[in-house]
Amino acid sequence: MLTGCTPAALLALTLSLLASSPAWAQDGDADGVPDSSDNCPLVPNADQADCDADGTGDACESSVLLSTGNMGAIGTGVTASGTLVGVQPTLFPVTVTVRAVGDFNLATEYATLRLAGGTITTTLFQVGSDCPATPDTAVFVLSASQWNALVAASPAGVMPVTIQGNSLVNPTQCSSPFAEVTARVTVVPDCNGNGTIDACDIASGVELDCNQNAVPDSCDVASGAADVDVDGVPDSCEPDCNANQVPDDFDISSGSAADCDGNGVPDACDIAGGAPDCNTNGVFDACEIAGGAVPDCNSNGVPDACDIAGGAPDCNTNGVPDSCDIAGGTSNDIDQDGRPDSCEDCNGNGFPDDYELAQGTVPDCDGNGTPDPCDVAAGRDGDCDGDGRLNRCEVFQDGAADDNANCTPDACEYALGDFGLNGAVDGKDLGFLLGLWGAQDAFADLSGDGEVGGADLAVLLANWGPTAFAGCPVPTWATLVQFTPDPAVVTDPALRAAISATGLAWRVKDTATQIEFVLIPPGSFQMGCSQGSNQYGCYGSEQPIHQVTLTQPFYMGRTEITQSQWQAVMGYNPSYGAGLNNPVEQVSWNTIQGFLAQTGMRLPTEAEWEYACRAGTTTPFYNGSTDDNTLTNLAWFYYNTCSGGTGCGSRPVATKLPNAFGLYDTLGNVWEWVNDWYADYAAGAQVDPSGPAAGSFRVFRGGSWGYYSDNCRASIRNFAYPGSAGNFVGFRAARTP
Repeated sequence: MLTGCTPAALLALTLSLLASSPAWAQDGDADGVPDSSDNCPLVPNADQADCDADGTGDACESSVLLSTGNMGAIGTGVTASGTLVGVQPTLFPVTVTVRAVGDFNLATEYATLRLAGGTITTTLFQVGSDCPATPDTAVFVLSASQWNALVAASPAGVMPVTIQGNSLVNPTQCSSPFAEVTARVTVVPDCNGNGTIDACDIASGVELDCNQNAVPDSCDVASGAADVDVDGVPDSCEPDCNANQVPDDFDISSGSAADCDGNGVPDACDIAGGAPDCNTNGVFDACEIAGGAVPDCNSNGVPDACDIAGGAPDCNTNGVPDSCDIAGGTSNDIDQDGRPDSCEDCNGNGFPDDYELAQGTVPDCDGNGTPDPCDVAAGRDGDCDGDGRLNRCEVFQDGAADDNANCTPDACEYALGDFGLNGAVDGKDLGFLLGLWGAQDAFADLSGDGEVGGADLAVLLANWGPTAFAGCPVPTWATLVQFTPDPAVVTDPALRAAISATGLAWRVKDTATQIEFVLIPPGSFQMGCSQGSNQYGCYGSEQPIHQVTLTQPFYMGRTEITQSQWQAVMGYNPSYGAGLNNPVEQVSWNTIQGFLAQTGMRLPTEAEWEYACRAGTTTPFYNGSTDDNTLTNLAWFYYNTCSGGTGCGSRPVATKLPNAFGLYDTLGNVWEWVNDWYADYAAGAQVDPSGPAAGSFRVFRGGSWGYYSDNCRASIRNFAYPGSAGNFVGFRAARTP
């Protein structure tokens, strides 16, 4: 039984059947010449093709007709018998035809037909004729499986055939009795009846076979395969990108799918395949631009709105990228920094701030990149005496007295009548002034008329109540240590300017714990390992390099949390190594959460940690070097503790050189837990990343006393279960302003 044949197997079978075909006595090409004389099975006629060049004409090998010849009379007690010689399996239905001249004029007169012992019918010629001039004919179509079963029961390819009449059929009634059985077996199909076998039609290109089922497409369609667009190709073979069982070209021609670029593919499929549709409106960008539906001012193939949504600056929010505003002449860019001047002109005089600062036409005493008058207008600072200098500049740079540490010169507060510097003009100030009434006291002479009197009283009463000086912008949880960055510590002018630009104090103490923090300004950096050290290359966990932008300032602990600081909050010291000024260790990520909850502190994110550690550098070590030998100046690590030092273990904090933000021990001493779950880096740019939402391991950074220099660099990453602890892992706290 032949089942499960593939088209390739079908073709192989048909060719093998051809090769074994005997020379049956028949008229395969129906040209009226018997094949025995016509040599049809051997040599093709001039009027028939032999496309597969096997020596047998195509018409002959498309099908073969097997015949028993005349088996004689049929009747009671007489069995007409014969054989079909050369039977063989097929993949196609077989037509069996019986022709007979006999006694079949009554409904009760009929016969039984058997092939290879199997009964085909028991009512053969039940409706027939009595000795007709033209033989009665009966036709039976056997399935391939039925036929192949009979072939299997026919040894040596010889199939026995018998016809036996019932008791009413007279075998001698007809003077010329006749009985013949034929079987037409399809060897190689010719579905379109053009006299050329299908395989040759397909091979020569006369017919297509798109689904490679060895049947010409036209026959598939004629047999019922869907062809909704009537192009002679089954729909299943034509592109159907949206899987709606309708060919794409029909979807397009019928108007049910758009094809804006005329490429024969519905737009939705173009988009699914990667054609940009940045605004997700179902029309890809190139078509919208070409049709004028959306502008593309810079001709980069991306609608302007999408450029802006993707990060292209549009500082004036006019829906046009800044670069186009400038290129089109609608905006000036006198400083050629790619930003319209109108977007960087705080004083509205038509010139960008950075240009004015570079030309020296406006002051910027605090170095935050903003003209001082704009700082005053925005409320970031004041100019209490109207001399053009910011209050904080007069206090921190000029040395103006500020006894109450509110970042305002005392002289300005005195000038209002707040002689007690308590932030308000009140009864005590009034008493002080009245006590000097009539005296020539310059301090109490608010009006400047040379004598303490009514004019001074009028000034004092006019300012009665709280003064307007806001004081130093120090977080509510903090005590000021130093407002402006110390140039001896923050040596990079760009970093000092970035810190000052936040308007926040550089160095503060947590009032409750006395733990010191320094301000880390917002900024962008390349996260990961861009270059190895002299001795070690980059590791896979440190890559790919990707840009990170931190949009908000934050405070970072100047040092790792020490054992004494931990003990003061938690009441015990878990550390393995002794030294209250050494970093606390033997603390798991989970355990640290208790310390943070009690203090209001937090762990830095992994991105915050690396940004703070690098302090503007791109090298493995924060001193701007790739030389592993320089690490000993920055960090406690294996080669100056366990080997070449006084023994393995942590060391007191802040005993090596700080980085450019003023942070100590970000490399070495102990690893530092950060807040993130561990995961491989992604390649794209990120803004304020906080790591995966979940994971198995938490990250720690920076290396420790027991590791070589490859594990004590700014980009190195390590991880562990959040409940694990060791004498080489501690942490550094961060705080939000």
